[in-house]
Amino acid sequence: MTLVYVWVLVWLLPSCEGIYHLCPSPDACICTGSMINCTCAQRQDVRLFSVTTFETTNIMVRGCRQVTLSLGFMSHHSLEELHFSYLQSFLIEPFAMGEVKNLGTLKIHNIENLNIQSHGIGGLENVSLVDIRNVRMGHVPLSAFGVFNNIQKFQIFDSYIETLEPLAFIMINVDQLIIANSYISELQNSSMILHNIRKLTFVNSSIHFMGKASLNLENINEILFKDCQFSRISGEAISARIGKFRFEGNTVEAVESRAFWNVTVEETVVFSKNNFSSAEPDSLIPNNGPNSLANASLDISNNFFWCDYSLAWMWKSAKQYEKLLHNGFCWGPSGELTDKLMSNLTIDSLMKDVILTTHVKSNSLSTVKVSLRTNSRTTVKEDSTSSPPEVSNSRNGFVRSTSCLSCQPNSLRSIHRENINLLTMLLITIIFF
Repeated sequence: MTLVYVWVLVWLLPSCEGIYHLCPSPDACICTGSMINCTCAQRQDVRLFSVTTFETTNIMVRGCRQVTLSLGFMSHHSLEELHFSYLQSFLIEPFAMGEVKNLGTLKIHNIENLNIQSHGIGGLENVSLVDIRNVRMGHVPLSAFGVFNNIQKFQIFDSYIETLEPLAFIMINVDQLIIANSYISELQNSSMILHNIRKLTFVNSSIHFMGKASLNLENINEILFKDCQFSRISGEAISARIGKFRFEGNTVEAVESRAFWNVTVEETVVFSKNNFSSAEPDSLIPNNGPNSLANASLDISNNFFWCDYSLAWMWKSAKQYEKLLHNGFCWGPSGELTDKLMSNLTIDSLMKDVILTTHVKSNSLSTVKVSLRTNSRTTVKEDSTSSPPEVSNSRNGFVRSTSCLSCQPNSLRSIHRENINLLTMLLITIIFF
């Protein structure tokens, strides 16, 4: 195994005027006055120690087995571009990027195992672009991405993240934060703390579990969740003060009571074209929470629900949820309820349909797996303990996963048991009489 030590080292001695620079091994790197460019041969490792010479403005490392950024790698230095790509393993140690003077662009692409330790990419300021693409991350710890200040664009594309632990993301004064075509297994409590963000976007992504208070957002101009898939959204999952809130075209297996209670919107709410398999009482928009929607325009059109008795709470408080009923439709169960306007239904029709279709719901449904785009070098593997939500995002082709029966509220599971008991009693009566 060949070990290539990439020394990007500055010695500023009071008695010396020059800057001393050790270039990496000639067989792996090309060094000029402004660039260090390392392309590893097979099974080579690279370790970058503390800061580069003040002449170096671009560092590129690719094709290595393992790359490690050590403590203080970028301390008090300025770079135009820092680019890592096609690595089997990339370890960013604590404070490796802390106290950076200026950084134009940070690119991390095609990494099979990206391990960012606490405060690994913390302390970045005045950055034009942070671009993370096609990487696989395990548990993202405290302040792995934080504190970021004055970032023009931060984006994650085509990636797999196992868990965002508490305080994993702490960002202030960011123009755009985008997560697209990615899978996140779990957002834990306070995993993302964001202040003064112009636009936060989740698009075409899957979030398996969104925990309580996982998103703490203050002074956000616009939030967009579009064409995303959720297995479970916990109660009070989002705490936010927002100008515009758009939640549209999403697929939700289960949403708990009070999920959107702490969302305060000042201008516009678009809560439309979503598919819900299970919605607990007061889990949607509008709701009875302390949030203020009085001054916001509201679009809640064309939402689709699995219309069984678990939604009876809407009809029991029909006046309160009038907008949801008059703008919502049923996508199932199959039969008379499909594509029916919810305001034309009654609780009795829900109860009847549950009894008639319990067997169909629990035994004849297929599943569709979510897959991520990957290139030929990096393959994003499914995790056996937390698979992506087994749903499709098209309303006409929407199917409900049988695996989600265990994540339904207790009241709904008890209804299934009661209906099975009723059918059993009916069969016994027919046989004996």
